[in-house]
Amino acid sequence: MGIYNQGMGFRIEPLSAGTYERTVSLVVRSFPDDDEQAIRKALSSSLERDNEDLREWLREKGCKTVSYWIAIEGVQVIGVTGLYAKSEDELEAYWLAWFCVDLMRRRQGLGWSLIQFSMDLAQSEGKRYLRLYTTTAPNEAAAQILYRKLGFKLTHTEPDPGTPYNLLHKELDLLAPRSILP
Repeated sequence: MGIYNQGMGFRIEPLSAGTYERTVSLVVRSFPDDDEQAIRKALSSSLERDNEDLREWLREKGCKTVSYWIAIEGVQVIGVTGLYAKSEDELEAYWLAWFCVDLMRRRQGLGWSLIQFSMDLAQSEGKRYLRLYTTTAPNEAAAQILYRKLGFKLTHTEPDPGTPYNLLHKELDLLAPRSILP
């Protein structure tokens, strides 16, 4: 995993029981308008793959599998990325899940490293697309810039229920030529 930290002092590793609470804390801080219980379920589903209640919860959401990784520096969780497969397009795509970077670590290349890690995993598993949902909420503005720089294209926009924001569906063709720099 060292190729992803580029000497920045962090490592990327799978979410674990030992890093779970610190990861929940970062995701909740990064997405203050989202339901903490849903965040906990999403992250737990990566750890408790045999938990039938969590498997059913994933099925209800149209998800087949989900895995999370964290960027960690010392003992501090400074970033999160996840990949999930949806039943409707599992053969061609992974979806980015709860991608976030600690506010104090933004604009330092960490987000780029986490997305590149996710892109590489998706490609290694034969996926053509990396897709995501995001919103026009102000706390997601920095991510919008990164997604644009990486070549994600807007595929659909709709109102985000219960908020004044729009829900944006984006897609990156992993086979398309691109020139990206951190």
